Amino acid sequence: GTALVGLAIFTADPSDAAASLTGDASCVAAALCYALYDLRLFVWGKRVTPLRLIQNKVAAQAALAVTAVPLLAYADARQFVESVTPSDLVALAP
Repeated sequence: GTALVGLAIFTADPSDAAASLTGDASCVAAALCYALYDLRLFVWGKRVTPLRLIQNKVAAQAALAVTAVPLLAYADARQFVESVTPSDLVALAP
């Protein structure tokens, strides 16, 4: 997500040097986050079985997402919860 935002800022206005610098910084930050994630996953991959690693990774990411939505997009989340119908939820389900 951070890299996509950086790319959008970077390409938004070619004449704006500040936007270009901000876009570059966002892309670098995304690369650093991915590198840290990859290194930590490598370390844990040696300690834990693949299935257990995947289960814990999915659970942690789901917990972070469920926590982040109300904190970062409260109004949008509330509007969705108030307007969603059971048929909408069925359409979202895999």
